[in-house]
Amino acid sequence: YQRRVHGDYPFFQSTSCFFSLMHRRLLCLLFVCVLAHAAPFEVDQSYVQKFEDRVSTAGFSMQWHTVTTTDGFQLLIARLSLPTSTAAPNRVVLLQHGLFDSAFTWVANGRTSSLPYILVDAGFDVWVANARGTWFSAGDGFSWSWDEMARYDLPETIEYISRETGQARLSVVAHSQGCAVTLAMGDWSPDVAARMNAFVALAPALSPAHVKSALMNAAVSMHIDDALLMGERFAGDRPFLLTLDFASWALGTPVSPSMDLLGLVFGHSDHLDPQLVHRLMSFFPAPTAIQNLVHWLRMFRSGDFAQYDGTPYQGTALPPDCNITAFFGSKDAVATQEDGSAVLARRLASASSPTTEHLVPGYAHMDFTWAPDAASLVYRSVVSALLSAASSSSSSSSDMSSSGTSDEVMHSMTASSSTTTTTTTTSSTNDVVSSSVEVAPLNDHKAAPSDEGIPTGILLLVGGVVLLATVVVVVFAIARNRQQAAGSGSGSSHNPALAPVVESPTGVYVSL
Repeated sequence: YQRRVHGDYPFFQSTSCFFSLMHRRLLCLLFVCVLAHAAPFEVDQSYVQKFEDRVSTAGFSMQWHTVTTTDGFQLLIARLSLPTSTAAPNRVVLLQHGLFDSAFTWVANGRTSSLPYILVDAGFDVWVANARGTWFSAGDGFSWSWDEMARYDLPETIEYISRETGQARLSVVAHSQGCAVTLAMGDWSPDVAARMNAFVALAPALSPAHVKSALMNAAVSMHIDDALLMGERFAGDRPFLLTLDFASWALGTPVSPSMDLLGLVFGHSDHLDPQLVHRLMSFFPAPTAIQNLVHWLRMFRSGDFAQYDGTPYQGTALPPDCNITAFFGSKDAVATQEDGSAVLARRLASASSPTTEHLVPGYAHMDFTWAPDAASLVYRSVVSALLSAASSSSSSSSDMSSSGTSDEVMHSMTASSSTTTTTTTTSSTNDVVSSSVEVAPLNDHKAAPSDEGIPTGILLLVGGVVLLATVVVVVFAIARNRQQAAGSGSGSSHNPALAPVVESPTGVYVSL
């Protein structure tokens, strides 16, 4: 469009900045409409029932527990078990999901392919967390990012689990954003982070300096974070929830979940089943806060592992005996091994135990929770790492009583772990950050919640007026330049209707 039109219509050249600005305003309008169509921030009982049905269908029992954070948010967390067996007392593990995700992501597959079920079979006491903003949470306002998840949600969830189980140590398995939350927790609650005996990071999104996602890079270059903040100020304190139905309405064409769409965001996978992806879209994406998206887009632009206001995260609070294992995908477009390894090396420089890294060939970002073959390619190594951490921190011999069951689970995963590339890095040899570095103060940076916002009808009316005005400006500009072209043409009158066809090397233009 720019190549063809700008060469023959100088008016567009002089007003190109105007149309660029109008494009930004229309993007803002789109996100305002998304905000206006979002769900209220309270526990959605329909999703609670769906999760319960999925777990019971797999043959497991579960109980809901409510964690109330210091800043007033209520988070539902699930505790899974088998009706006929009990977990070993020292095998407590917490699963933390990522951005746009919820507890559903861990039970996406069947009985033998979902990580919580495999861990229960191995004798673990499994807890599945939900971050604020999802269907399994309730609270007042959306003026927060994943900083608050690291400051309140995760540490207070860990403290709750410790009280319920009576265990001082536990393991954490996190995916994507959940890995950033787990590491950042050490800056806010070092005493809680010190309770971890193992940390398993699946596709850790830590420092997106080398992000390869086409959609993420486009959002960063277009400064979508600015449009999001404009939309938030205009529409009030609302969640961000982009559904496929709304996307279809906004674009004027049906939008369906596809491997290509996921590939633009997370990287093209060699391991996802297209039919499974359609089923997964019933609980993905989950709602989150505008400021949480802005936080990530700012990190994408700066490449730093930092807070919402840009203050770097730099403390290290994991205990020296914490078993650290990281998994990366060779086709992950969001969390590359280059970025993840660099952050882990800096933040875990004081840890005496080695950090083990696995590179899974052909895996993209969501494969670590969605791919059916993750049970053999990833979870086998996850269970092994967790068992090793549990046995090393155990102070009793009760761990031996369930070892037979654990061995059976390990042997039931038929594929060998040799399909992944593994590297072990001793953290003490990567002493990038000196122990004498002074940690910057952690400041409350979120703005106070805004007013109730503008009704949806008014928003749509304003949107219609803006679109109509844009069409009028475009038609007027074209008609004006056609008159100028007709007046300057040889042998033609000044009547726009008789204007000749304008021809260029790249195409033919016909008068409107």
